[in-house]
Amino acid sequence: MFMVRRCVYLLREAHAKAFGYISQTLCALNDAGLPVTVIRTGDSIPFDASGVSVLEGDPASTIDELLKTDCAEEVLLLDDRLMGPLFPLDDLLRRADAADCDLWILSREAPCYGLRRNALRSSGLLKLLCSTEPIPPETVSDLRVAELYDTSALRNLTEHPLLDEPRRMAEELGCPFFLHEVFHRDYDEVIHATLGHMGQEFYRYLQTVWNTDLLWDYLLQACHQEDYYRNLHLTYVLPRSHADTAWTAEHLKTHSLALVMHLYYEDLLEESCAYAQNFPPETDVYITTNSQEKKGKIEQIFRSIPAASLEVRVVENRGRDVSAYLIGARDVLERYDYVCLYHDKKTLQTKPGSVGIGFSYKCTENLFPTRDFVENVIRLFADNPRLGMLSPPPPHHAAYFFVISNPWSQNYHLTARLCKLLGFDVPISREKIPLAPLGTCFWCRGTAMAPLLRWPWSYEDFPPEPNNPDGTLLHAIERIYPFSAVEAGYYPAYLLSDRYAAIEHTTLKYYVQGYNRLCTEHGIQSYQREMCAQLFEKLQAK
Repeated sequence: MFMVRRCVYLLREAHAKAFGYISQTLCALNDAGLPVTVIRTGDSIPFDASGVSVLEGDPASTIDELLKTDCAEEVLLLDDRLMGPLFPLDDLLRRADAADCDLWILSREAPCYGLRRNALRSSGLLKLLCSTEPIPPETVSDLRVAELYDTSALRNLTEHPLLDEPRRMAEELGCPFFLHEVFHRDYDEVIHATLGHMGQEFYRYLQTVWNTDLLWDYLLQACHQEDYYRNLHLTYVLPRSHADTAWTAEHLKTHSLALVMHLYYEDLLEESCAYAQNFPPETDVYITTNSQEKKGKIEQIFRSIPAASLEVRVVENRGRDVSAYLIGARDVLERYDYVCLYHDKKTLQTKPGSVGIGFSYKCTENLFPTRDFVENVIRLFADNPRLGMLSPPPPHHAAYFFVISNPWSQNYHLTARLCKLLGFDVPISREKIPLAPLGTCFWCRGTAMAPLLRWPWSYEDFPPEPNNPDGTLLHAIERIYPFSAVEAGYYPAYLLSDRYAAIEHTTLKYYVQGYNRLCTEHGIQSYQREMCAQLFEKLQAK
């Protein structure tokens, strides 16, 4: 026999699009027969749900007032840091009924508690439970406390089981709730305690038991893309060989694919044509260029590619590839399911020329190196409906080395102002990296660019040639593409070929080993966090 209980849900969240997972939780509590009262706290926005009482004010005081006229034997207190439930709540309630205690907790550090009369009499405890602070052991020393989902087996592994072992908590212990922080946690905290794989591993499990759209609706609205990129390891490594061509052909009967190329350099036309050969015959190819003479040469060179259609458009030579995409090929972005955008590159301002060639190679090798790779990209989009954009990782060799720590370069304020002008309601921070296609070669869903295309772009918006090598509108738009995807409800990610992944790993490991060796030789030898702190102290002391 279930005891008489009431549920109090603390609403702290300030993001409107987060209400999907909150509504799901409240519905599950109602379905379990629990009368629910929502208490809005802090800056949480107005919330209205049928069948749910919504109050405002100090949570502890509000609960005190609520209980004066309530006959509940127990108050189940939880807040919106939790997502779920992943399973029906019957098991949780049975465990709670069987617990001989004054206070039960879901598990260590989970913001979900069952308070019975002895616990409710302690106003100090109630205030603590309504805050986001850990509960000091002495606060509950005179109460009988039970843990519904026993984490003693994990005690030697972690003090934070819901963060460090979320899959085991759900799959092995049956815990119905999880912390959304798993997917946007400070990555330094993650790798201080784990290998870093827990978020990705738990997400794969979630896909089998829960509607992960609710998670994405929250992450995209409330969290910086760097944080979920790191915790979910949103870098896809695809093979250059081995694709299911029959599947691709069948899929492209109902989904449209376009290749958009902005071609400027005549000596690179043959090379660009070779890349176009890597696309399925169902592809519509659109090429922009800046003169009628080049248009004729392009039509001659590209006439034999196996494409569904080929159209060459002459555009103004103002705004380079950016205006070519947003003006010259605007209609393409608006009506195709999948779009690959490419422009030929020389990066003439970088010396020696081999550095610029390396940048170009990184773009093409991780965009469309083979037909199988292209087909695998299409399959990736089909298998991940919230994936909106894929771009090669930014360069970091030679003169581009600074990009590792500063991909914004001098363009953050330009990009932030552009976000505001376009009406984007997405997190953006100078301290967080954008998953931007530096080089403006990338794959996307056409709908992922819809927020960017709401602006009536014209050639006059762009600086005339000769253009500066950095700090212009072109460079701000280069960094705003992933924010458009997020605004549209999709996540951006990086894309690597299996061949190039080896180069990327080797180079990044070389960088780390070099700095690590230098620090060690100067008496700084510890975990990365401590090494950085010690190095900072030494530099400050000089």
